[in-house]
Amino acid sequence: MPSKINYIFHFDELTWTTNILEKSFVEIKIPYGYRPFYSRWLEEHVTTKVYIWPGVLTPNPAQSNWGNLISPTENTTFLIFDDEGDQTRFALEFMENIIKIYKTGLDAYYSRKR
Repeated sequence: MPSKINYIFHFDELTWTTNILEKSFVEIKIPYGYRPFYSRWLEEHVTTKVYIWPGVLTPNPAQSNWGNLISPTENTTFLIFDDEGDQTRFALEFMENIIKIYKTGLDAYYSRKR
């Protein structure tokens, strides 16, 4: 059975994934040590696919915060759910760890560019 979790490292990869930028992006704190727990939960409770993006962007040459763009904080990641019901279940279960839910992928992108 194929995994429901799809890891996408760089924002450029997201732009090649059909319709993904139109979906909500859930920004959440997940420390490294808790990732296996979240992976198991997602595999067991998600009905379709979920994409994980760590927030990696390519900086512009003149940008001063390039280090943060190519190596975002290790505890923060973005989850993108194919199914809104899956996103709702996840949000209700892990509400205390959610930083923000962005309406679209471009909203999440611009939040990272700051």
